[in-house]
Formats: sequence, C-alpha cells, structure tokens
Amino acid sequence: MKKRKEFLIEFPVRYYTEEEVENEAGKDDKGKSVFSKEIVNIPHELITGIKTPTRKQIDDASLEYSAFFGKCMKKGCLTKAMLAKQYADQGGAMNEGDAKLLESLYKEVDRLNNKMIVFNDKLVSQPKIENDSYNELHHLSYKITQVRRQIIDIEGSYLSLFQTTAEMQAQSRLVLWYMLYLTYIKKGGEWIPYFAGDTFEEKCDSYYAFEENDDEYGAYEKINSRSAMIIGFWMFSAAQHEDGGMEFLEKELESMASQEDSEIDNIQENAPDTAETKESGPA
Repeated sequence: MKKRKEFLIEFPVRYYTEEEVENEAGKDDKGKSVFSKEIVNIPHELITGIKTPTRKQIDDASLEYSAFFGKCMKKGCLTKAMLAKQYADQGGAMNEGDAKLLESLYKEVDRLNNKMIVFNDKLVSQPKIENDSYNELHHLSYKITQVRRQIIDIEGSYLSLFQTTAEMQAQSRLVLWYMLYLTYIKKGGEWIPYFAGDTFEEKCDSYYAFEENDDEYGAYEKINSRSAMIIGFWMFSAAQHEDGGMEFLEKELESMASQEDSEIDNIQENAPDTAETKESGPA
C-alpha cells in the first residue's frame, strides 16, 4: 500500500518587517561615541505546509458542509438546481438553453454521485477487490469529473448569480474548514498549527483575530490566500492530474516567491533615509 504523505505541499512565504537598528558611527571631538539609528527592512521566510487530511477529517469536513448547507436552506438560500429551474421556467438573466442544460447536468451528477455511494459500499463489503472493480470506480469518478467540468464552465458565465446559492455558501465554508485545520507553519524546527484551537469555533476565533489585528509574522494575507488556493485546487482540480496537480502548484508558488523577493529588494533599495544620531560616552 502506498504510504500517505504527511503534507500535500510545503511552500515558503517571504515578507519583511521594519526594525530599528543602532550602529556606532564614530566619535566626536570630545571622544564620545556617536551612534546612528535607522529603520531597516528585515527580510524573513516562513515555511508553510498544507497537511494531507485524514479520513476522519474528510468525514468531519463533509458533515460541516452538510450542516452549513442545511442552515443556508433554512435561511432561504436557493440551491443551484432551484435557481436553474427558476430561470428555465421564467427566463431572466440566464440564457434559457443554459438554464435547462444546467438543470439536466445537476440531475446527472446527483445520479452519478448516488451510484458512487452504492459502489463504494459494495467495495467495502468485499474481502478482496478485483481490478475490474477498480477500473469501474475510476471510470465512474472520471464521468463525475467531466460532468462537473461542464457545470463549472456554464456557471462561470453566471458567477454573480450563483454566489449566493446554498452550495456556494457551504463550499466556502468547506474551504475555510480545511484551511483552519490543515495549515501549518514551521517554527523552531517543528510543525505547529497556524490557527490556534482544537474546535472549529476556536480556530475561527483565531482566524478572525488575524483578520482584525496585525499578526506576529506579518504574513497572514499571503498564508491565507495561498492556503485557500491550494485547498480549492485540491478539492476541485487535483483529480484531473496524475500527481494531484502538486507539481503545477509548486511552480505557481515558486513564481510567487520570486516576485516577493523582487518586491522586498525594491522596498529595501527605495527605503527612505531615517537615520538619526546620538552621542554617548563618559560625562
């Protein structure tokens, strides 16, 4: 059995902090030391990683999605299928042909998902799984991916209409759940969770604290955006790549890191002269 990787991906986040430094500039005519103070930009690198979710975490995340989806429905959010049917029946902002096609694609992906659930249950009950079963499972997974791709292509043209649907709200919640539990940073040579807390609510408190205050590392925005990007890619696009798409992501992250290096160099080169001097020595 192939060993499960501890991390989906690791990447550096580069940033800088402004720090005051004091250097001896020489001595005055009385022999007193003269010191110069200046603000300098200090570059830093924070190694960040997205852990591979465990089976339990995937199940817990799925429950969070379902619970939040139900909450959105109770508050009056439409599902994608309901929205597509509404436009197919009444017309409006969405092309009638696209609306009807979406309606049929939603039904098809539901049918395939239900078939996948039944098939997985059948595999679990079998003491030995034959190659034909694996091939059938792979083919079914491929068909689901293809239908979902068609759905995404059409929805992309009407993104503003779908942003408030129950699925999109629950999907955003799911990405947040994974981000809070899977994002780690390396500190003192050890991996530690970036968002503090054991429960989802506690980790949310940590997330909002970062949002409202300057974090200790000065790198929150970069970690947040990249973690969400990686998790979103893993959730929706990884199945289309043989290596899960991690090689593609690594190149993207390397490009971002190179751009950050250039930005930091530019900041340092154009930093204003804020030096001031003071004397010290024997009275």
